[in-house]
Amino acid sequence: MGWLCVELGVLACILLYGRSSAFWLAVVATLGIFWTYGIMHNYATESAKRRPDYTGAFYDLDEQDVASVPDWLAGLNLLLTLCAAGLCIYGGYIAVKR
Repeated sequence: MGWLCVELGVLACILLYGRSSAFWLAVVATLGIFWTYGIMHNYATESAKRRPDYTGAFYDLDEQDVASVPDWLAGLNLLLTLCAAGLCIYGGYIAVKR
C-alpha cells in the first residue's frame, strides 16, 4: 500500500511539471511520503526481528509489528498522501482544461 502512495505523488509531479509552486509542493510531498514509508517499515521490521518465527522477508510483518509504528509518523504519511492526492486531482484538472 505504501508504494501506491509514492506512485500517486510521482503522478502529481508529472501532471504538475511546469507549474513551479504546485510542482515543488508535489515533489516535497512525494519525498515526504517516501521517507515516512521507509521509516515506518524500519520500525515494523525492528519489531518483527524480536519474534522467533521472523524469516526476514520484506513483508513478514504481523499486526503487533505494524502497531509499533508511532502514530505521529503514520499521521504525517497520511497528511502528505492527502496533499499528493489533492495535487494529483489539481494536475488532472489542469491537464483536461488545456
